[in-house]
Amino acid sequence: MSGTASSGRPAWNTRPTSYREQLVALQKWFLPDAGIFAQLKFHGNTVWSPESLVWLAVSWAWSECRHVTDAFAEALGHCRTMSATSPLSTYQGFMKALVRWNSAFVDLLCQVLQARMQEIGGRFWAIGQWVPIAFDGSRSTAPRTKSNEQAFCAANYGQGKTARYRKKKNRRAQTHAE
Repeated sequence: MSGTASSGRPAWNTRPTSYREQLVALQKWFLPDAGIFAQLKFHGNTVWSPESLVWLAVSWAWSECRHVTDAFAEALGHCRTMSATSPLSTYQGFMKALVRWNSAFVDLLCQVLQARMQEIGGRFWAIGQWVPIAFDGSRSTAPRTKSNEQAFCAANYGQGKTARYRKKKNRRAQTHAE
């Protein structure tokens, strides 16, 4: 499968008629064949394919279910709908496969992801020898331990006008609640 459609858009972005078709096209574009997994040696009685495990893991990660086992059940249903197969039928088997193959799969999939990003980026992929990387500025959090506070917070954190007002307001609310 070629990387781009005749319109110049990536092949997965060619307006399939349904969401299912669009996701199937995206899967074929991202992992067009099992060739990237060819050098991996799987046990003789392994019944799942590497591609099916990858898509099950992606579906599982995208799930909005509160519990991991519920997310697995939902992802398994999605995979059965998409490919009419069930890569693994139990959460325990899924976790065992992920633990066993995680590092090998991540290394291979990072290479594929970089190639796809370069394909999408086209002439904007690099400026000279540099690959521009941008961040959206979203706030990322870490546990609020003393060592993290010292390492990651600004020296004057909590000393501004808004912080002082918030502290004062919270103290008043606590005294009124008692």
